[in-house]
Amino acid sequence: MKLSPFGQPLPANEKRLILGEPSQQLFPLRYPWIWDMYRNAKKNHWEPEEYSLSQDVYDYKHALTDEERWMFDWALSMLTTQDLVVMGNLEEAIERHLTCPEASMYLARQTAEEGIHTESYQVIVESLALDEDKVYQRYLQERSLYAKIEYAYSFHRRLLELRMDDHQSFDAIGNFIECVAFWALVMEGAWFYYGFNFVYALKDRGLMPGTSEIFQHIQRDEGMHRRFWLNIINTLVSEYPEAYTSQVQENIRKTVVHAADLEAFYAHDVCHNVMGISADSYMDHYRAGSNQLLESIGVERAFGPHSCRPLPWVAKYEILQERNFFESKVAEYQKQSALGEWGDNAGMPDSVMPLSSK
Repeated sequence: MKLSPFGQPLPANEKRLILGEPSQQLFPLRYPWIWDMYRNAKKNHWEPEEYSLSQDVYDYKHALTDEERWMFDWALSMLTTQDLVVMGNLEEAIERHLTCPEASMYLARQTAEEGIHTESYQVIVESLALDEDKVYQRYLQERSLYAKIEYAYSFHRRLLELRMDDHQSFDAIGNFIECVAFWALVMEGAWFYYGFNFVYALKDRGLMPGTSEIFQHIQRDEGMHRRFWLNIINTLVSEYPEAYTSQVQENIRKTVVHAADLEAFYAHDVCHNVMGISADSYMDHYRAGSNQLLESIGVERAFGPHSCRPLPWVAKYEILQERNFFESKVAEYQKQSALGEWGDNAGMPDSVMPLSSK
């Protein structure tokens, strides 16, 4: 972070998400939609202790089969490990490149939410009397989990090593967009967002209701996080169109394809055809969502229709239930409506760049 020069206030229209002059001036805002997302996120504050896990304790010990416990334990390990990785990336890598105060405000809020998510997983671990070493060390002992974390760290390192110069190098900007696209389309948008489905499969049988409710709140947060970063990408593309080359777009597409391969590796370890969710059916659902994410930033689909078949029972648990998430405006993000029906009205101002266009 750099200090603004003495006697040189920066007009709002000269602020930039990246490569801008240093500014400690929050207002006037350059990007009002970011400020609105920050304020809406504040309305959503929740704590894991608000939800009862008494039924879950009984279900885990007496109602779940061995295979169902296996699926639950793997999903819990994956989620808590990935949340800690996201939190570290926000603090260490992303923040250093932002030059817009309102973006830093949202980043601080997201980091706090990732902390609540991690605490929530620990509340579940303690309530169910799970072996903490097994939960938190599974990624170091299971190759399919480690491979996902290892791939995430490759983008973390790229952001740490990236130098944004004063000449606004389009290569550097393209590199930044590629890295942000990983966190938006893969980590937040897919690995997290669809990773909850394993527990929703239990909820569909009336099992683990407290955990499922907590996970619905977490997934709702992750849905807003991915929308924020998709909007960031589209804003950068509008400000630096020369940086969004066909090669950058192809690199993003390849990233999504490789991430899907890693997710398939993981899914085959987790899914044992429990309650109608197999590795193949899970991946069909995953790939369908990944195609929509790519299209939301103007990148060609990566997967053909033969490999994209959404799971019909998952929709009622995927929280952002607009008629078409990627073509409509974001629904109002408030706690009281988070687990109910979502309307078509915008919760963000019209100045936000549509996700379906560049």
